[in-house]
Amino acid sequence: MLITEGGSLGNKLIGIVTSRDIDYLSDRNLTLDKVMTPREKMIVAKESDGARNGLSLSEANEKLRASKKGKLPIVNEANELVAMVSRRDLKKSRDFPRASQDANKQLLVAATCSPNIELADTLDRVRKLVEAGVDAIVLDSSQGSSAQQVEFLKRVKHDNPNLDIVCGNVVTPRQAKPLLDAGADGLRVGMGCSSLYSGQEVVAVGRPQASAVYHVARYCKELNTQVPVIADGGVQNSSHVAMALTLGASTVMCGSLFAGTDESPGDAFFHSGMKLKNYRGVGALEKMQDGAAGTGADSQSVACAVVDRGSVKSLLPYLLEGVKRDLRRLGVSNVPQLHEDLHSYNTRFHIRTPGAYGATAGGSF
Repeated sequence: MLITEGGSLGNKLIGIVTSRDIDYLSDRNLTLDKVMTPREKMIVAKESDGARNGLSLSEANEKLRASKKGKLPIVNEANELVAMVSRRDLKKSRDFPRASQDANKQLLVAATCSPNIELADTLDRVRKLVEAGVDAIVLDSSQGSSAQQVEFLKRVKHDNPNLDIVCGNVVTPRQAKPLLDAGADGLRVGMGCSSLYSGQEVVAVGRPQASAVYHVARYCKELNTQVPVIADGGVQNSSHVAMALTLGASTVMCGSLFAGTDESPGDAFFHSGMKLKNYRGVGALEKMQDGAAGTGADSQSVACAVVDRGSVKSLLPYLLEGVKRDLRRLGVSNVPQLHEDLHSYNTRFHIRTPGAYGATAGGSF
């Protein structure tokens, strides 16, 4: 905890309190000035210590390494706190160099929102998310091609033109067109293919995921848009990821695949000698808590338990190697080349019966 005169960023730095200062203190009524390390004994960096444009992030990181401290506050000429670099940030940059980050090396964050423009709370939620620094809004709707979502998209884009908005779900070019015309920055593709989606059983609506991804991605390509297509649903292993990318998807959404990892929400439990974790679909959490999930005319999801998969740190490299393997088999080295082969008809597909899977091995391309 950094101590400043006004209690916030931009005020004069007075000192710092870390866990080492208070771990062995039994008197919890002590004020912070009695336990803090004062500014005179702290190692800080000046905002103007670097080149002509000021201190760079790499220079601050190097000074933190040399100091062997856990935190490095950065102050201006008036000794006012302007930023802070931590050793944890250094370790994360070293361990996860490919993490999605903005220009300030901060992780990109998206939040979901219901596209209901009639509810004042919804627009207020978007405003608060933007103020908190969200990078993208994902509209939560099982059927995205609606006048309500189009109107909500236009309203939010008008108020926040630089905010990315992912729309959906859609499964046909006709559904995608009004969203693209309204300014959608991304499209989620998939309806009735999720492992916990009961829409097909309840309302008999859906489309095979391969056809949906292929036709929507081709339509976006024909319009010469840079809007990414997200394959949402049905991904259970690395081969499914490769199939989605080969069919034109820019990326995939994974639910049950990551639901059993240590980093996913929820507690693990043992049942019949197996370690499991609860996994819920697109239903409301309140319905899950009172046991009403999967019931009612408006419910489209169920709940289950998935096998514990350990840490996502060990699962992701395994999935990536599987995708790389499939791309090598297709004779390409990256996803843009994979899409180019698709649109130039160099990649061909064939239909295989369930019996063929038991008789042969390999991919389905």
